[in-house]
Amino acid sequence: MGINLTWLYSVDLPNNLNLSRISVGPAFQLGSDFMLTERTFINIDVKKILIATDVGPLGGATLDTVHINPWIYGIGIGFKI
Repeated sequence: MGINLTWLYSVDLPNNLNLSRISVGPAFQLGSDFMLTERTFINIDVKKILIATDVGPLGGATLDTVHINPWIYGIGIGFKI
């Protein structure tokens, strides 16, 4: 488990709506390395990141909270020196 800091930018919303530009929340990760040779390995992992941002009119009260909670899958090759 870790902490996620997301900075939202280049978002165009209609009707003078605005959103919070920074979201801080938990991030979860599970993965492992699998050795191919003595010095080469494959890494596989999956992450769940919890992102929330408030939406409302410019300078006004919050109308709603948008939750963007992606799953991220990764695979990589590594080499030990």
